[in-house]
Parts: sequence; structure tokens; C-alpha cells
Amino acid sequence: MLKLSVAIGVALTVLTVSNAANGQAKKEVRSIDDLPQFSYAVKGTVADILKSSPQAFEATVAPMRADIDRVLNDYDIHDTATLRGLLQAKLGAQIASGKEDKAALATIEQLRSHEEKPDARLITGLAPQAFLEARMADGTTPGTCPKSFQANYAKKLNALPWATVGVAETRLKGLAQVANATFMTGLAERDIAPTLDRSHTLSSLLAWKLMAARTNMDVVVTCRTEIATATNRYVDQHAVQKPDIWAARDVTLPPDAKLTPVPVAIWDSGFDASLFPGQLLLGTNKQPVMGPTYDIDYRPSHEPLAPLSAQDKASYPKVVAAANGVSDLQTGIDSPAAAAFRQQAATMSPAQMKDFMQTFDSSESYMHGTHVAGIAARGNPAIRLINARITYDTRPVPAPPTDDLQKRNAAAYRDTVAWFRAHHVRVVNMSWWNRPSNYEDDLERNGIGKTAEERKTLARHYFSIERDGLYAALKGAPDVLFVTIAGNNDSDNAFEETIPSSFKLPNLLVVGAVDQAGQRTNFTSTGQNIGVYADGYQVESVVPGGAKVRMSGTSMAAPEVTNLAAKILAVNPKLTPEQVIDIITRTSDAGESPTIRRINPKAALSSVMVHDDRANTTH
Repeated sequence: MLKLSVAIGVALTVLTVSNAANGQAKKEVRSIDDLPQFSYAVKGTVADILKSSPQAFEATVAPMRADIDRVLNDYDIHDTATLRGLLQAKLGAQIASGKEDKAALATIEQLRSHEEKPDARLITGLAPQAFLEARMADGTTPGTCPKSFQANYAKKLNALPWATVGVAETRLKGLAQVANATFMTGLAERDIAPTLDRSHTLSSLLAWKLMAARTNMDVVVTCRTEIATATNRYVDQHAVQKPDIWAARDVTLPPDAKLTPVPVAIWDSGFDASLFPGQLLLGTNKQPVMGPTYDIDYRPSHEPLAPLSAQDKASYPKVVAAANGVSDLQTGIDSPAAAAFRQQAATMSPAQMKDFMQTFDSSESYMHGTHVAGIAARGNPAIRLINARITYDTRPVPAPPTDDLQKRNAAAYRDTVAWFRAHHVRVVNMSWWNRPSNYEDDLERNGIGKTAEERKTLARHYFSIERDGLYAALKGAPDVLFVTIAGNNDSDNAFEETIPSSFKLPNLLVVGAVDQAGQRTNFTSTGQNIGVYADGYQVESVVPGGAKVRMSGTSMAAPEVTNLAAKILAVNPKLTPEQVIDIITRTSDAGESPTIRRINPKAALSSVMVHDDRANTTH
């Protein structure tokens, strides 16, 4: 939900290097498997490293920095997200050293010149650039903000076109208010500490995150007040929200129309069925039909929602309030919920922040399926929801993959899809994903594998079992339309082999996220097989218990498409998955580029009803 790259104004961009050392041809990197892997012995905790002296930090990251330079020089990487990770890590080391300010400015310019998204191309490295220029002009003491930073940053900010960067800067306005050292350290610890504390080693990806996090400490935390002041003024001076294109496109099917009930499965973390009266698939006993449900070990379960610990249950109401507070901060709304979250973040100790983030992750997973179901069901009295639950492992140290675990996972996919077919499910929403690097991370957190290369090999083995099982299951159900997410990693899903979004199947529709104005979000992943884009920015829906929460992500965009597909089938149930996909894509329109095809529910339903006059719609 919370995207730090936007919050701190240090967006990452692409770097391409044209010539390898000594005139040697570069090694091609066309998938994540082609990327070299490294492992580093690291002393101390995440907090200790992030607040260490420039000399101590430089010594810690020296081998990492050398490998980054070597990879950038010797490899031709065909993935922008990977290049951004490398360059952001390098920038963190350059800023921390205090001796490479000119080189750091050059890195920022390289990042900026290769960014594809219009807003990121303008705001990439804006705060670090202003910081470096001010430090070169003023000189400064480590841990203090240069005197001329605020004026320099404000000047750069005020020169930016609001129409392009307004959404990003509005998020920054609120998030800068909570970006203290505890908050930033807590974010880094959530990702890095479980591995570092256990094994005192870090693989490449975690090492890059550690280096990039230092920029947050050296620039964002140090100049937090100045960033917030300048950003607040910029936003308040313009204060014009982007137009919302979605209300005019929306379609609500009236309850008295002649519609065909459409069974739709929400394959997710489970949902609160009490919130959807009249929109559930009922059995012969007039009770809601439960689809397959599995626990964290892929064993059959009977619980409709992913279980919460006693501590998480007690904290759930506070997390719901915090979720709305974070959402309001991201949209620049000075609400009571936003104020409460600012106060909460300001008073937490590092340990409390770490615990809060773990609880937030668990509760967000608990809320996820219900939030998705609410989006999918909106405005459709003919939908008949089915709960098919999986369990996301949100523990700091998840269960390590094993052959038995992965075989049960693949079997669960097979049996769940077989159940869908047996119960005539027409549409399945899949707002989830996985990739090989997640397995590497799980192995590393559990201390499995002597080297990064060994973990890579093991990860590929375990991932292949899941990938092949899921692909076979989806391919074997040509009569079911599966709608899935592009992902929230601002990366190419084919390069990272993200599943299921990297699959190419005639009954699978992959969805990216745009904002309320129809412009591509900063977080949405990319890929040649993304069929359409839908609203995935601050989408309001219900969560267990009935509260309404706004969330962002391709997880919210996919059920917008599921919603449309179910409405199309309610009007014309004879359509095949391929025909529904054709209608949705054919009636979509181009956004900021021809490849950004935004759904248009009104146009899609009108197209269907030209050939079927059984239903009237209200708009």
C-alpha cells in the first residue's frame, strides 16, 4: 500500500551503458536467471548500519559497490527495474561518502534521462539533487540539512508542471510528515533485518536495498522539515486534483433487469460473506457455497478468512484506522485519521515501529480478499460470489520451501481450478503473484543455501513446481476467464517471470493500474501481455467488519475488470472467455500512450447490448 519511492521523491530510473570495459561484448541479461548473484558478510544491525559514520558505511558497502560497478559495466541488462535498483544503490553509497557529490549528480541525471513514466522522469532524484548541490555550495556537518537546501529544492519543485507531477507530489506532502528516522529505519528493517539478524549475510537484492535506504536517512530524514515545507507550499498553491474519469464510465445494472446470475470466484485471502447479501452463490440448502480453502501449508481448511493471531485481532481496529490515515496522507487530505497516524508514527520507538509494520502486513492480508470482493461485486445484482481462500505467509521468517510443500501447492492449484469448472464458475479474480526471487528471499531468511548461487538454483527448482502446476491448471480450464494483476513492482513481469501475469493464455487477462485520471501509476508493473489498465489508485471498498478503506495497487485494478466481465456475462451468458476479453480490450481506449489501454465499462456494455436487449442499464 505505501510506496516509499514516491514518498521520498527518490524515484529510480533506467541506466544503459553503451561500452563494456576493454571493448569486450557485454553479457546479455534477458531474465532474472541471467543476473549474477553475490553474497556479503555484514556486521551489525540494520539500524546501526543506517546511522553509521560515512567512513564506516563506506567500508560496509565497499564490496557491494564494486560488484554494482562491475555488473553495470559488464552486463547488458534488459530490465528497467533491475537497473533502477542498481543505480539507486550506487547513489546511496555516493551520497553517504560525502566525497562523490559530482558523481552522484551524474548518477541522478542518468537515472532521470532513462525514466519512462512522465512524472518519475521529472521528480527522480529531485531532493537528493537539491541536497547535493546545497552541500557543495554550503558545506555541511553530517546529519544536518544544508542551509540552501530548502530554497534550492523549492525552486526545482516550483518549476515542475502540476498536471504531470501533482499526484506524486500530493502523496509526498503527507508522507514527508511521517518520514522520521524511526519510520525509515522500520521500513528497512522489515525487509532486511530477518535475514541479517539470522545469518549476518546479505544477498545482492537485500544489499541494494540497504544501500538505497541510506539515501532516505542522509537526505529525506535529515531534510524532512524542509522537504515537507516546500512540498506543502507547492501542493497548496496548485491544489487542483486530477479529474476522475471513472464515474462517467461506470455502469450499474438495475436489479429488475433480465440478467443471468454469474458465478465469480474471488481466489484470495478470503472474504467476509456477511457484507454481500444477495450476491453470494447459494447451495441447495440456501447457504453460501464455499470454494476450496487452504491454510498456510496448502492443506484443506474450512475458515472463510485468513486467521489472525490474538494480538492482530486486538490491533485490527487500529490498523483499519491507520490504513485510512495512510491513504489520506497519500492523497494530501488532512483528516483526523491522517493526524492520528502522524502522531502514532512520531511517538513510536524503533521496536514499536517494527512490530506495527508486521501487524499492518498481517492485517492488510486479512483485509485484502474482502476489499477485492467489494470492488468486483459493485453495481451488479447478478454476481454470485464464491470464496476460494489461499493463505499468504506474512511472517518475518516464512516457512522454507520444500518439495512436499511445493507439490501440495501445485495440487491445490489443480484441485481448486477443477472445482471452479465443476461448479460452472465463469470468472476468477486472482489479485496475487509470485516470482523466483521471492523463493531466494525465503531461503535466505531461513539460512538455507551456502551461497547466493546455490539459493538461486534451489529457488528455481521450487518455483518451477509452482509455476508449472499453476500454468497447467489455468490452461486446463479454457471455459473459465481468469483475471490477474500485472504486479506492483514497476518492473517487467516477463523478465522477473512473475506468475501468473507472465503467462500467455487465451483465457487469462492481465491488468495494470492507472489513477483516477487514467494515467499509469508509479507502481504498476509492465509487460507485453498486459491486456488493459483499470483504476488502481485509492479505490474504496469494504474490509472484514464492514469498514470502508481506500487501497492502491493492481490488486484493486484487477477486480475492476472482473466486475466488468461479470456484468458482460450477466447480459450475455453465451460469451466465451476469449469473446469477453475481446470486448473488454476492443472497447478500451488509449491513455498516455497507445499501449496503455484503459477499460471503458459503458462502451463495453453498450457493445454487448447492441446484440442483446434483455437488460437496461443505469449510468
